[in-house]
Amino acid sequence: MASQLTEHWFTTPRPGPPTPAGDRSPRGGSEITPFLQDSYGSHQITTHCPLTADTTDQSRFRTFGIIYARYNRVLHTRPPRGFILPVSGLALGAAAWRGHLALIPLSLLVLLFFGQLQTRRQVFGLTVAYYAGATWQVVPGAAAFFGYHNNRIQVLLLWLSVSLLLALPWTTLWSPKRVTRLYTVPIAIILMAIPPLGLIGVASPLTTAGILFPGLAWFGIFLMLLLCALLASYPLAGLGIAIVLSSPIQLLYRAPKQPSDWQAVSTHFGGVGLDTPSPIAEYVAAESIKETALLSPARVIVFPEAVVSNWNEATDAFWAPALEILKRHGKTILIGSNVSDTHSSHYFNSIVIRGAERHSDFLQRIPIPFTMWKPGSGRGVPLQLVGPGTLEVAGQKAAVLICYEQLLIWPAISSFEENPTILLGLANNYWAQSTSVSEIQRACLTSWARLFSVPMLWAENT
Repeated sequence: MASQLTEHWFTTPRPGPPTPAGDRSPRGGSEITPFLQDSYGSHQITTHCPLTADTTDQSRFRTFGIIYARYNRVLHTRPPRGFILPVSGLALGAAAWRGHLALIPLSLLVLLFFGQLQTRRQVFGLTVAYYAGATWQVVPGAAAFFGYHNNRIQVLLLWLSVSLLLALPWTTLWSPKRVTRLYTVPIAIILMAIPPLGLIGVASPLTTAGILFPGLAWFGIFLMLLLCALLASYPLAGLGIAIVLSSPIQLLYRAPKQPSDWQAVSTHFGGVGLDTPSPIAEYVAAESIKETALLSPARVIVFPEAVVSNWNEATDAFWAPALEILKRHGKTILIGSNVSDTHSSHYFNSIVIRGAERHSDFLQRIPIPFTMWKPGSGRGVPLQLVGPGTLEVAGQKAAVLICYEQLLIWPAISSFEENPTILLGLANNYWAQSTSVSEIQRACLTSWARLFSVPMLWAENT
């Protein structure tokens, strides 16, 4: 086919004068012949033509051949790694953090790429894509979360900024040397677990510790750091150690029993009391909480985050008759509520404790940055990094993680430093019904509960 096309393009009705053997024509196809033979295979051009139109055709044909040859070379001899790496990172991030406990270890596969990368630019592209894939679900949920304040451009910028910031430690500390990566990889993971980066340090490989090494507590975290270092430097050794250590631990692990006198209640109040308060809806929600608590056989009843819009002295008076009945029956309720700060324009995302036991409110330590916690502003929910991580009720010391905190490392490890006997997770995810944010939060909590071998209670509003 190629030979027929060539003859058709170059043959003319009036052939030129014969060229002596051994001579080279100044026009004709001899210059293009080696290129065509190299690009399309061996063929012979036997006709030479001096016409300008035919020379133009040759020039166009030659240009097309050059473009095709270059594209062919790039496609087959130079794999587009700059494209493959980000796509792989995006896919791994999205797959690992979709809300299934068994899929979280897929996040470790990103570390296997580190031994194959050659430049920091490649590391940056891979890790930015990984975090973008792990956190993309904030985008579809933003419309409900921000309400009428929603600005999609701001949400996208926030999403991309978090991905870029979390990629920086990996990029800065990455090294082409295996031995160096043995300690730089754990350092990068630790830097993203503790503040300031720990305030946004989601999708951490450390979350996998409770899945692979349940019941090992702090030693499990150490093993997780060691495994991450090996996967990035000596992947076969890392995989071998993971299999050898994790398999018997999984077989020996026994989940702790749930406390019979504690109950976590999930509700379906939607966005009651948030952004655009509705007094009637709030009243209906409060009556439902009272009825549930009074009918419950448990000593401690836990309700989700922010199901009461604002708890104050008037709220205590409104709840007084129900609280008195609960007190007589030895019951205590834990209710998520906003509590205004009497000394500033701030408010606290709190757990109010009332009934048979009354304690100081438990305050969320790390609110969502820029939406709840607004640095440099006198409004919003203030950061409480040094606040307590546990509360004691009815003979149990409960580690408490509220909503966004469930995705981070710092609140979890600071809570478990206080040796809790139970883990409480409270969330208000009415805004995330079209996403798997709720499932991701619960999977993270389950992993921490497995790691430290404590029962976990989950109270969520949708």
